Amino acid sequence: MTITAFTLFRYQDLKPETNCGLCTQTLDLMHQRQQHMHAQQSSMLAQIVAAASLLMSRLPEHANSLTGSVRTEQSLCQQLVVLPPDHHIEGASSTPIHLYQAVQDRIDRYRLFFQELVAVLPKKPETADDQTSYTAIHTNKMLIYLDRARELIDNTDFLDRLIRGEDLGMMTCFAPLEQQGDMQLTDFSDAQRATTYLPFSGGTRRITRKTGQTFSEPMNYWGTPSVSILTVTLLAVSDALGIHRVSEHNSSALWWDYSILEDIKDKLVHHHSPFLPTHRAKPCITIVSTGYMFGATRPVTDAGNHPPEDCSSMISHLMCMSQQHTTRDFSSAYRQIVDGISGWRYYASGESQRIVNELTSRFDAVRSTVAIGDVLGYFTFKNGDDTNRCWAPGHGHVGVWLGQTLATETRSSYEIFFAFTREVETNVDGFGIDVIPAVTDAHHAHDTHIHPSDNGSVQASFVLRPKQPAETSQAASSAMSIFAATESQTAPTGVGLR
Repeated sequence: MTITAFTLFRYQDLKPETNCGLCTQTLDLMHQRQQHMHAQQSSMLAQIVAAASLLMSRLPEHANSLTGSVRTEQSLCQQLVVLPPDHHIEGASSTPIHLYQAVQDRIDRYRLFFQELVAVLPKKPETADDQTSYTAIHTNKMLIYLDRARELIDNTDFLDRLIRGEDLGMMTCFAPLEQQGDMQLTDFSDAQRATTYLPFSGGTRRITRKTGQTFSEPMNYWGTPSVSILTVTLLAVSDALGIHRVSEHNSSALWWDYSILEDIKDKLVHHHSPFLPTHRAKPCITIVSTGYMFGATRPVTDAGNHPPEDCSSMISHLMCMSQQHTTRDFSSAYRQIVDGISGWRYYASGESQRIVNELTSRFDAVRSTVAIGDVLGYFTFKNGDDTNRCWAPGHGHVGVWLGQTLATETRSSYEIFFAFTREVETNVDGFGIDVIPAVTDAHHAHDTHIHPSDNGSVQASFVLRPKQPAETSQAASSAMSIFAATESQTAPTGVGLR
């Protein structure tokens, strides 16, 4: 049988002879970040279970026999008594309430805080030069995470299972779930939260829909909003149990502090929110994320070893560039090399040309064979003027090319790449492997990079190859993929990344 398709990718199953330069760093980044996020969530969960066990020891004996999978008149969380979630506020009531109510109240308080945050923020920046944190904060998804967490707590035994340390993927649903999108309850299982496999963008369920490829087992936790849904739930339960506050954790792969102006803080301080940390020298807002934040680390205070990334910052990070770059920067560098366009002026700071020159010194433009570890992407000019050297509205995407499946009589060819991306509404959130229908054979010339659209926009695609670090081996240059795989069924064709 011809090896043409892809399957679940274990880190240890990757073909080392085709691992080169940027590709190797990319896979290391994925695994380290995934393990750090898993360890942090597991630590929070262990603290919760320990604290809840202490509370359970004070309940009547029959309460300890309750199971999270059996719906009783009163769940375990509705029996455990804690202080109210605002007990740390001076002068607030200290009347004990049940943990179930305390967690609900905390999530509701979080929601009110982020709703008011949106209301008091300045208008979303319109230019590429605005390096404040407001673009990142404007595009945060906290309200979606909180709404979905609250729905799980209200309509399933999620909370009971969580405080017992039981497998969350076995939770039982008691009422319809309307806000979860493509998420399924089993996505939170211990097996799917493990870090054995590389994550898929949107999980294996999404890849199956796109390609028809089926998998030996589902992996729908990593690369989806489920990671942040669990994080905000863990924060709410921890807060209700008095375990910690968000501000006590500086080194995190699950949330980061974004700088704001003092007058914004003054409008929010009455919330006494843990997402308004008090230990920073300058005012900040804490945002939970699955790894992706638009604008990445530009406005972040103390990003730590696993900073938030967007698609283009990830490439800059892996290449140890002097600053973060955008998809417009990468596209402009390719256009300068291939089309001879220069005189870039899309940053009012006057730095555009210097930035493009730095990129052209670090990358070669690829116009023939695409190799593993190449950087591929596009920038779409909304106004259709792809030769515009000044700032113009648009958007783009970029990732690291990891391989391509061979087309057969029964199945179309797909390109495999890695990227940071977020489309929470379609269950894509964070980082992972994605696939696109192959527009051109990976071993044929990439001879057309300007693609006009019917809506008047123009997409300028690019493929760049790092000059540093380590060289691409001959095996990597000729390989179709770094992954071992098996044959599968036909998949439809469609528009690709390039």
